[in-house]
Amino acid sequence: MAGLGWRAAFLTCGAGALAVFAAAVVLLPPMPAQRRRLDLLRLLRQPVFVYIAVLTMLVIIAHFTAYTYIIPLLQTIPHSPERLIPVLLLVYGVAGVGGNWVGGRLPCSGGRLIGVATAALVASHGIMVAAGWWPGLVWVDMIVWGIVGAVMNMAPQSYAMELAPDEREAACSFSVTGFNAGIGGGALCGGVVLGAAGPYAVLAWSAGIALLALLVLWAGRFVVGGRKQG
Repeated sequence: MAGLGWRAAFLTCGAGALAVFAAAVVLLPPMPAQRRRLDLLRLLRQPVFVYIAVLTMLVIIAHFTAYTYIIPLLQTIPHSPERLIPVLLLVYGVAGVGGNWVGGRLPCSGGRLIGVATAALVASHGIMVAAGWWPGLVWVDMIVWGIVGAVMNMAPQSYAMELAPDEREAACSFSVTGFNAGIGGGALCGGVVLGAAGPYAVLAWSAGIALLALLVLWAGRFVVGGRKQG
């Protein structure tokens, strides 16, 4: 798509999304709708739901603080040539597909997956920094980061449902709220830091927020009381 321009990429993605929608309508069985009214104030008084939203938000902020600006990071740290950047992003995407497959089959809880993925995000930033001296490491980083990004997309909701098995809809809604807040918060944080202090500072902030997320993940076992933890 690099030679055809961004319009061709958008059209291709739109056509693909339409094809997936059509396939879902045709292939998935109909299911009866179940309407439930969620008592938001009651849910907010339960620490587990606040914990789900905050943890998800921090994990996603950590990821998107750097990922939103992956192209300037690639251009300025390992000095990747412009012609290679689409290939690097393709490697990231393919690794993400593999990460989805592997992450869904690992015999561990959603909480443990979050912990491993968040720690691996910090490690991937270290690889990116090292790629400033050894540019070939950027390929390794795209593989690691792609897997990490995929696991971060799926693990928070799995963990939310584990923590609140009797209120799965509510747990998922709080996780999605945290996820969307994390995307916006990460993009804002990364943009401010990139403009003020440069690409290395973006990685440092992303890693720092990831460490904060790990601390919240660890502390969460006390916040949610006797509920099962990863």
